[in-house]
Amino acid sequence: MPENVDTLIFVDVDGVLNVGIRDGARAPLVLNDANVAVAQGCKDGAFSIVRYDSVSKVSSAAHMFSDLVCEGASQCSEVLVKRLADILASASGRSSVVLSSNWRKAKFNSAVEELQEDISRHLGEAFIFDDRTEVVSEIRARDRLRSIGAFVKRHYSQPGRSAPLRVLIIDDFFATGLSGWACDGVCMHGEEDFQTYLQQCAPFADLRVKLVHCYQEWRTAEGVPVQAGVGLSDDDVQVARAFLQMEFPRVWSWSDLSTIKSDMVRRSSKFVADRLVMVDVSSPMGEKQTATSPALCWTGVLSLLRVVCLQM
Repeated sequence: MPENVDTLIFVDVDGVLNVGIRDGARAPLVLNDANVAVAQGCKDGAFSIVRYDSVSKVSSAAHMFSDLVCEGASQCSEVLVKRLADILASASGRSSVVLSSNWRKAKFNSAVEELQEDISRHLGEAFIFDDRTEVVSEIRARDRLRSIGAFVKRHYSQPGRSAPLRVLIIDDFFATGLSGWACDGVCMHGEEDFQTYLQQCAPFADLRVKLVHCYQEWRTAEGVPVQAGVGLSDDDVQVARAFLQMEFPRVWSWSDLSTIKSDMVRRSSKFVADRLVMVDVSSPMGEKQTATSPALCWTGVLSLLRVVCLQM
C-alpha cells in the first residue's frame, strides 16, 4: 500500500450494485429480468408456486426498485454502477479502491473485469480496483467487517502515520441491519461502532470512518418480511461524495510532537549561539578570560523559541 494514500474505499457488489434479497439459507435473490419474470409468472398462474415467500419478495422489490433491475445477463444494475462511478470521481488521486465483495474470489474474475470496464465507461477513464481484501470464508456481517479490519490492520497498524486516513465502506453486509450482532467484542448499532472497531485494528492511525449501508427491510403486501441490499441511492452518493471531499484537521501524534521538540531545540540552540556576545573580563589574577554575555535571559530564549515555531 503506497504511503501517500489518504483514503480507503471498500466496495461490495451484491446488494450495492444490484438489489439482493435474503432468501433464508439460500443464495440471495438478485433483482434481474429472469427472476422478475418468474415471480410475475407465478402470480399470473403461469408457473406453479414452489416458494411463495420468495415470489412475494421479488415481486415487492420489483415494484419498489423497478429502475434498478439488472438487464439481460448482467449481474449489476447500470444505474447503480453509474452511481458508484459518481462517488469514485470525487475521490482524490491518493485514494485506494478496495474490492471487499465475494467477487474478489477467482471464480468472479471475468465478472470483475466486466464491472471495471463499465465503471471506466462512466468515469471516462480507465479504472481497476487497486486492491482486494484477503479471500476468506464470509457468510455473516461480522465476517465481512473482520476482513475489512484485517486489511486496515495489515497496512496501518504501525506507529508513525499522523495524517488522517479516510475509510469509506460501501456495503450491505449480507443484507443485515446494524443491530443484534457483534464483531470481536464490539456490538454494532451504528456508524460510530464501525469507527471503534477499525480504530482497534489500527490504534496508531487517525481514522475517519463513513459507512454507506445499502440496506432496507419491509413487509410485502402479503405480510412477508423482507431484508435486502437495495443498492446505492442518490442520497448515499451525496453522503459519500461529501465525506470524500471533506477537509479534516491534522491531529498531532506523540511521535510528531517529539520530532518537533527535537527540531525546536536544535534550531533554537543554533539561533541562540549565533547571538551570544563574546566579551573579555578581567580575572582576579589580572589574566584575560573569555565568557558569554549574561544579557540573554530565559525570557529572551522563550521569545526566540516562539519565533522558531512561527518559522516552521
